[in-house]
Amino acid sequence: MPMGAARDVAVRGLALAVITALMACRCAAQASSGTGCMPELVSLSPCMDYMSGNVTTPDGTCCSSLSGVLKSSPRCLCMVVGGTAASLGVAIDSDRALQLPGACKVKAPPASQCDAAGVPSPSPAAGTTTPDTPAASAPSDANSTPAGSGSKATPTSTIQNSDGNISRPRMILVFVGVSVMALLHHRYMCSRYMIKQTWRPRVSNMELSPVKVKILLATSRNIKAQASSALLHRDARAQLTMEQSSQGAPRAVEVTLRRFELSDVDAMMVWASDPLVAAVCRWDAYESTEPLLAFISDIVLPHPWFRAICLAGDDRPVGAVSVSPTEDPCRAELGYVLARAHWGKGVATAAVKRTVATVFDEMEGLERVEALVDVANPASQRVLEKAGFTREAELRKYGVIKGAVKDMVMFSFINTDPLVE
Repeated sequence: MPMGAARDVAVRGLALAVITALMACRCAAQASSGTGCMPELVSLSPCMDYMSGNVTTPDGTCCSSLSGVLKSSPRCLCMVVGGTAASLGVAIDSDRALQLPGACKVKAPPASQCDAAGVPSPSPAAGTTTPDTPAASAPSDANSTPAGSGSKATPTSTIQNSDGNISRPRMILVFVGVSVMALLHHRYMCSRYMIKQTWRPRVSNMELSPVKVKILLATSRNIKAQASSALLHRDARAQLTMEQSSQGAPRAVEVTLRRFELSDVDAMMVWASDPLVAAVCRWDAYESTEPLLAFISDIVLPHPWFRAICLAGDDRPVGAVSVSPTEDPCRAELGYVLARAHWGKGVATAAVKRTVATVFDEMEGLERVEALVDVANPASQRVLEKAGFTREAELRKYGVIKGAVKDMVMFSFINTDPLVE
């Protein structure tokens, strides 16, 4: 709010408060003599700016108050236009006072009714008439001072009752009450002015081209998709964790080892005739049971340590494991084979663990079991590592498997190594 405008509003508000207080005092004095117009005259305080010539047009509050006075007590309006305000020392233009009903577009009775009611009405300037109020000559009032004369009448500080007694407390109460009303009205007008001056709508200067809009939309969709994917992965992990916790830790596979018999030829034929099983072994796949039966009879049965791998509770072989002596009696070479239906289930690992747990007691002088595995066979390497074997070295160009020279990995387990549960 500009400093000059704020100062003008403050001065006008203060003047309005003083005028209202003076009118209240005057009205209180007249109330004691039977006029009873104090509330009506106080309600016309918003019109003082117009009647004093400070503004050119009365505001809505003034016109509403004027309309109310005309409806309830039109004779009280005669006290304003008839010189009551002037007697209080307030500069009111009589012409403006007479023009007030026309400016507010309200119907007012003719000024002649003021004379009939015993209240003098002013005489407008020569040739001046109002649209709604005809010009009338007003007798001079000894108690009134013409507007613009420059002299001020100072109202008495006491009020006499009809019985002649002075009522100072009553006058003070009226003065204080009206002053409070005037100040409240002043604050209301100031707040309205400040709101009009300070409020401005905020206008965004941001302009988005169609390309930017598409980029923003695409970015928003990507963020939503990523968030949705993250939620799905989180839910999947939570579900897997719940399933694992409900199932508990996987149970170790239990196997038994026993000696082969000739009657095991059909069970052995299951893996011996499988080309995928034979591909990682030194021998080729068998095509019939006759050569396999001869192998069992000539090689397996006389072997010092060649065992059938059986699942717990089932005596049918699913694979074989052997520990073959070398030229050094302290060490032997490990070999194993398993039917493809049991790969990846821990059966081979369980069989190797059981082998090293018993072979050192069954083969006299044995202190080391070693195994050579093709570097291209990582599954077999994992079996040995899980069974407790130590990876010692990778031997380059060390063995021939089906006519091809292979790099081999050496694993070993000695009799002092701890057994793996």
